[in-house]
Amino acid sequence: MKTIKNICGYTFLELLISMAILGLLAVLSLPSLTALSANHRLEGAAQRMVSDLRLARRTAISERKPITVTLDPDNDRYMVEEGTGLNPDTAIQTDFRDPRQGFMGVDLVGSSRGTSLTFSPRGTTHSWTTITLRNPRGKEQKITLIGTGRVKRRKE
Repeated sequence: MKTIKNICGYTFLELLISMAILGLLAVLSLPSLTALSANHRLEGAAQRMVSDLRLARRTAISERKPITVTLDPDNDRYMVEEGTGLNPDTAIQTDFRDPRQGFMGVDLVGSSRGTSLTFSPRGTTHSWTTITLRNPRGKEQKITLIGTGRVKRRKE
């Protein structure tokens, strides 16, 4: 006949030591989790902006009208509007879009070719442009519009 061994419980001291080790591991991993979430917010904001720029291009082609994306880096926002950006009454999107909405801490740094980007009815742009977004840790993502109207994203 087999005997059943007595299984002893843990002592209070062993539980305290285990909790201290878990707490130490949590404190040590917190900075990397903070950096990870900041990077995810930057990537999300960049992807949202890429989607909006691609939508502006498709709208210009389908409606056969120029579509302008006006950047406002001082206030970290942008607006998509019909036409060349000279008439505020023709805005497709009535409110400025804030890339930080849902992605706190992401800043719209600016564009290499000014604050007005226009897609022609053929879907092309007037020049190559690079838009820069940055998170609080200094990591950047650049969104490039080439002359053919193609929008692509690259990490720095």
